[in-house]
Amino acid sequence: MSPELHRLQRWFWGQLQPGAPREPGVVQGSHALPARARIAIYAQMYQDRLMQALADEFPLLVAALGPVRFGRLARAYLTRYPSVRPTIQHVGERLPRYLAAELRAGALQRFPYAAALARLEVCCSTVYVALDGGALLTAEDLRAVPPHAWPALTFRVTPSLRMLKLGFTFPAGARPVRGAGRLRVWRRGFEVLQAQLSPLEWRTLRAVQLGKPFAEVCLAAGTALRAATFLATWMEEGVLLRPSPTPSP
Repeated sequence: MSPELHRLQRWFWGQLQPGAPREPGVVQGSHALPARARIAIYAQMYQDRLMQALADEFPLLVAALGPVRFGRLARAYLTRYPSVRPTIQHVGERLPRYLAAELRAGALQRFPYAAALARLEVCCSTVYVALDGGALLTAEDLRAVPPHAWPALTFRVTPSLRMLKLGFTFPAGARPVRGAGRLRVWRRGFEVLQAQLSPLEWRTLRAVQLGKPFAEVCLAAGTALRAATFLATWMEEGVLLRPSPTPSP
């Protein structure tokens, strides 16, 4: 990229930001539409597109707050945290942090779960675009493991797996409930899935995610039977992957 083009892009990017003083620069104006007015139109279109991107990424938050309140919040958020990337994919990544600060400041008291809900929706967006990890683990794979190898056996989880502690649970069709709100979120195919976790399942899945051998996974679960039950559930739901092939010597 030439230095001249880079400077032009940086200048135009700055002109699109909220509150930026409009400068004609290289933009040609006319009697009917001066250069500053042309730039203002581009800036407004850009901000409107960011607003729509936020609404698309946070449909549950829009439904909870209402479109008008969400619109005001989104404008304030974009003023506080202008987009700093050339794509809109990450425009909402700091919204949970912003909402948490608003709640601490006494705002949004009717919606104490707002930051937690935003965290969940950011997580779901991240999971949706996460890399595919390979073939899923099957019962046949496990039956092929000799008994003496089980204590040292390790498992792989799908790279899309995320584990969240939200402080709220979000029952379908009901109001959010304050509580531990432990979740696992993962993708299978093109579908983003989520499931509640008990403290015990959380601890056990964390051991698996950290690559602990089956013997330590059993300690985390309390018993080998409980560990095996958890593993069977995760395998059935597409959380576990086949082990990586051992390189030939």
